[in-house]
Formats: sequence, C-alpha cells, structure tokens
Amino acid sequence: LDEVRQVLEPMAFRLAAERHRRDGLERLRAALEDEQESARSADQLISRRAAADFHEIVVDLADNRLLTDLMGGIRSRLRWALAQHDDLHHIAEEHVALYEAIRDRDGARAADLAFRHVESSRLERIAHTEALRTSSMPVIAD
Repeated sequence: LDEVRQVLEPMAFRLAAERHRRDGLERLRAALEDEQESARSADQLISRRAAADFHEIVVDLADNRLLTDLMGGIRSRLRWALAQHDDLHHIAEEHVALYEAIRDRDGARAADLAFRHVESSRLERIAHTEALRTSSMPVIAD
C-alpha cells in the first residue's frame, strides 16, 4: 500500500494544487479544521475520519478520472492505514502544510510534502502497531 501511495498521492496533491477550485479548497479546509479540532479534543474517531476525508477531497480536487478510479480501488485500505496512528496532532500538522501548498498552488511543494507524508504515516503506523503489540502482551511475574 505504501509503495502505491508514494506514487499516487504526490501526483494527487500536485494536481490538486494546480487544478483546485475555490469550493473544493473550502471543503478541504473544513475537513482540516474538523481534524484539528478533534485532535485537540483527543477525539480519535473524528480526527482519523477527517484525515481520511482530507485525502479523498484532495483526489477530488486533482480532477483526474483515472486517478480517482485508482484511489477508489484502495479506498478501504487507505482509510484503514490512516487510522493506524496515535499522534493525531502530528498528522494534522502535516495536513496543514499540505493544505497550504495546495492553497498556494505550489504543486512541486505539495508533491514533495505528500511523498514525505506517506513515509511519516508508514512510520506512525509501525509505532502504533508496536505499541499495541507490547501493551497487550501479558506480564509474567518471576
């Protein structure tokens, strides 16, 4: 999944920066605000859902039918992956930078940030999985 995301998501963010319309940018900002607010209140469900919505809106803004179809094919896997992290604030901060690049119509910056965001998400998911694994292991007393 991460290998595919590292190709498709930078493209989606670059195209979104180049092609977005005002109404789409407003939808993206609303999802980002929901994510930030829920991260501040530690509402993991809403924050993670808003983060996934953010990514889906970016694909809409890219305005590329084939990209939309390809991303639609991995939508459930992507939503799962985006929910496998614990640092809600960190992900929201990365989304702020991505939003700003899109808003500024800076496709190259958006693509670069998206590439790094996929790697950051991968590392967050690994840390999340490890935390779950170690916290669920029974403690054996000597």
